[in-house]
Amino acid sequence: MTTPRESLAQVIATANEGACTCCVTSPGPAVVMPLDVKVAEAVIEFLKPRVITTAEELDALPVKTIIRDCVGDAWRKHPDRWRCSYNDDAIQVWFAPFEVVFTPAAT
Repeated sequence: MTTPRESLAQVIATANEGACTCCVTSPGPAVVMPLDVKVAEAVIEFLKPRVITTAEELDALPVKTIIRDCVGDAWRKHPDRWRCSYNDDAIQVWFAPFEVVFTPAAT
C-alpha cells in the first residue's frame, strides 16, 4: 500500500528525471528554473480534487468513500447506499458535481 506522501514523492521524482542538479543547487538569487515549473505542475496535478459527475462514477467508488456535493454536504458510501452526514435522504445525481474527499486504501 502506498501512502499519499510516497505517491507525491514519486510524482516529484518522476518530474525530476533527467534534470541537471546544478541548476537547482547553484548559489545566487532565486530564479524559477524549468525544473521548478515541471515539478510544480506535477504537484498541482497530483493535488487536484477528484470530481465525480455521473451515477456510474459514484457506483464505482469503494465503500467508505466520502464525497462532498455541490452545496458542501458530506456523503459516505455504505454497502447498501450513500448516506448524508446529517439526514437520511437518498443521494441524487443533480447534487453533482461531487468532490471526492476520502477514498479508503485498498486492503
